[in-house]
Amino acid sequence: MKLLIPYIGKPDPVDERLLRVATFLGVEAVLFPLACDALPPAPPDTTAAIAVNPAVWSRIADPAAAAGWLHASGAQLLIYALRPETYANALVALLSSGHITGLASLPDPSLGYQIASEASEVCGVYAGVSFAPANPACDCVLALSDRSAARVLITAGGGPIFAELEVAGSRAFFVAAADVANLDAPAGDHCATEFFSRLVPQAMALRAIFGDACWRPVSQHAAIVIDDPLLRPRYGFLDFERLLTMTREHGFHAVLAFIPYNFRRISNSTVRLFRDHRDRLSLCFHGNDHTSAEFASTAAPLLHTLLQTAGRRIEELTRSTGLVCDRVMVFPQGRFSNEAMSALRAENFDAAVNTVTHPYGTSFDLSIGEMALPAVLRYGNFPLFLRRSSLNTQTAEIAFCLFFGRQVFIIEHHDIFDRPQPLLDAVHRINAAAPGIKWSPLSAAVAGAQLRRIGPDGLLQIRAWARTASVTNPTAAPLRCLVEWVCPEASSTVTQVRLGASGQAAFTADDAGVRIALDLAPNETASMSVVHRNTDVPPAPLGLRHAARVFIRRRLSETRDNYLSRNPKILAAAKSVQRRLRIK
Repeated sequence: MKLLIPYIGKPDPVDERLLRVATFLGVEAVLFPLACDALPPAPPDTTAAIAVNPAVWSRIADPAAAAGWLHASGAQLLIYALRPETYANALVALLSSGHITGLASLPDPSLGYQIASEASEVCGVYAGVSFAPANPACDCVLALSDRSAARVLITAGGGPIFAELEVAGSRAFFVAAADVANLDAPAGDHCATEFFSRLVPQAMALRAIFGDACWRPVSQHAAIVIDDPLLRPRYGFLDFERLLTMTREHGFHAVLAFIPYNFRRISNSTVRLFRDHRDRLSLCFHGNDHTSAEFASTAAPLLHTLLQTAGRRIEELTRSTGLVCDRVMVFPQGRFSNEAMSALRAENFDAAVNTVTHPYGTSFDLSIGEMALPAVLRYGNFPLFLRRSSLNTQTAEIAFCLFFGRQVFIIEHHDIFDRPQPLLDAVHRINAAAPGIKWSPLSAAVAGAQLRRIGPDGLLQIRAWARTASVTNPTAAPLRCLVEWVCPEASSTVTQVRLGASGQAAFTADDAGVRIALDLAPNETASMSVVHRNTDVPPAPLGLRHAARVFIRRRLSETRDNYLSRNPKILAAAKSVQRRLRIK
């Protein structure tokens, strides 16, 4: 099954962008040349759908001939790149059998987008979501002669922008947006809203047409990550007993981004709280000493020393308390380097979670395509999962993440618990958008960050991002699948793929990444981990001066959070003193 994207002479840039979106989703798509003076008898037999850009078909002067050929093909249609122009109006009317009379400007862009609540089989997690404003520079609306004949999936500015019709025995999807997003363009801070009409309706239509041949998320996870606190009953405005109660009452999971330096500075009662409630509370790594920009360093010996020290400290914490700390790194102050990501891979961490999307000392936007994947792989071919604050975790962002397979991670500090309502509001938005979402520790969340599709040969393909992945066969029949990790530059460092607690799997590693073939019994779950070769890097001695600076910084930070944070004026003065002393 293929998507044909016709062109005459030279492909239109918007058609090339749709081709990129289709292949990004796993659809086999090809540019299909047409002659402007004669239509071929029929499209290839393998055609499942034809993309219809009126600007291309306008070179065939008779829209009735174009519509007749398209209807005769029997293929499903995706009519897109629409503008309220004469030829487009005529072609849309013919392709819809008159149910759509043409195109018009947005009635009121401030009304924004509204996705039909009863359309989850096409719109997925977006069903029932609304946000504003719409984009009058790109969007127009479908003028319906009979609204009951068309299934309106999305409205923009008060009028239909995305609709489905049954025409000539086949489905047709109409997207009234003039452009398609360039997946390689910078995403910016508002990717989920700014590019919505240029990406999401087209992706919805392709998924509806091609079904399981498209990459789709396997599972949806979320977590609240709280940076810095010690394992003691109270830290600043945070009370762990109260936090546990909140997780139960509002249905979420809280992850403590724990500073390994504090591995001995713990309370037995708080340790028991975490140990006994792993379903609600968990730990992950938060740097090592939490000095300023410690993982923004580019020195491999220092980075490996920090990670190995952090690992030993957490191992001691586990031995003495039974607590498990997920091998997921949250960078202090959000600062990291490419070299730090490579070091994390070599030390066999599972993933990193961060708010800042680029290495320290640089400033650029990720691409739209990178934002529409579960994790970012451009830094050391190690997965970087993104998180946002409660206030920035709005419904449109939640839907965008879950639709494309990103897990929803929220960052907060102790001070949110002075007035926790913004956090609870974000939790409620997440649970409303995805009632079945799994609130879980970061290890489970990143392991569940997978996409799956049925390949042309009928094989189940699973694409994993974190070093450790868990794959389940939900059927009552044996299942053969291919699991792959896309890490081309890192594949040469892979020494083995562990299967379960002690087994090993045969694997292939090349320029495309790492792959294993797996047979799963009915309802069986298999856990697997890629193991990288640790580079032989000599340790970097940290010395007494480093230890003294860490001691001072940690005590000053805790004094600030536990006492000064309650008085803004004193807190500002303390920060000024910290800057003057250059305590990093």
